[in-house]
Amino acid sequence: LQGDVGAALLAGRRALDLDPEDMNAVGAHGALLTRIGRWDEALPLLTRAAEAMASPPKWLQFHTFLALDGLGRVDAADREVAFFDGTDSPLFLLAVAIRAHRRGDAAAAGATLSRLVHADPGFAADPRAFLRAHGFAGAAVERLILDLGRIGIPNR
Repeated sequence: LQGDVGAALLAGRRALDLDPEDMNAVGAHGALLTRIGRWDEALPLLTRAAEAMASPPKWLQFHTFLALDGLGRVDAADREVAFFDGTDSPLFLLAVAIRAHRRGDAAAAGATLSRLVHADPGFAADPRAFLRAHGFAGAAVERLILDLGRIGIPNR
């Protein structure tokens, strides 16, 4: 989402129209919708794709986490995070830290944030820029910044 969001949405919708049974296209369009904060539209697509796949990829599970989190369904969102334990992906670590904090495990949240900063030092400098660099915009950035604020990461 470094460029034209409208064009990206149009391309995703076109891919779905051309092959509505392509679960990668369904999931990718749902992921795009989560990146801009349209969680209520994204969740059914992500759920459909995940249910149709024998082993949903972690990116799909991350975006499902984000959609559920954005909709305030944090218990369900946190269940998605179980798939990320042991990962070094900065975005997945973000979800793991948020879940650890919600569970009241400040030590685990802190350790995970340290791993995140080690994996991507830009996060420590500016969490908003980190999120934008990873393709998030609008409401999605604001929701994740809100979650990070609860952990104690300054709102920049």
